Amino acid sequence: MAVFVRISAISISSWSTWGVRRIVRMRASTESAKGGAAMFDDVIDLAAVTVIDFEGLKLAPYLCPAGKLTVGVGHVIRRGESALKSGVTRQQAVELLHADLQVALDDVRRGLPAECSARLTVGQWAALVSFVFNVGGPAWRSSTLRCRVVAGDDAAAAAEFGRWVKAGGKVLPGLVKRRARESAIYLGEWKQ
Repeated sequence: MAVFVRISAISISSWSTWGVRRIVRMRASTESAKGGAAMFDDVIDLAAVTVIDFEGLKLAPYLCPAGKLTVGVGHVIRRGESALKSGVTRQQAVELLHADLQVALDDVRRGLPAECSARLTVGQWAALVSFVFNVGGPAWRSSTLRCRVVAGDDAAAAAEFGRWVKAGGKVLPGLVKRRARESAIYLGEWKQ
């Protein structure tokens, strides 16, 4: 039996050693997504593993490769969040990550018709949430990736991740690796 720990419940001490990979144990990514709050908690947990692995944790603000002021685990500091410019605690980073992943999940949900949403697996949802966390909702909604997902063409959808590897006009090796992982998660081929 797997042990589940929700991202919102991850303690500061577990983050100090980046034990998230050992703490979060997911059901097989090929499990069909039946809907409901528990399934979406699983989606956020699996997406969090990828986001944390590729974004890292930085308590002091920094400029991301796209030139945006960022803090925590890839949280872009927005207008009205000037307090974050002085840095965050690990607990604040957890809270920001959870909120940002929820926004990404909501963006994915808004971009898909109900009949499409019902057939996606936990892994497919998680791959899409990680992707939208990184590129944003508007890019997702206008993407060919979204069109392939809606069409139910999983192989073509998985291939689309690999097209999103540039920031500031340059191919970034970290994005190449991230998209490869998202594609593998989408296809149910990635193992923690």
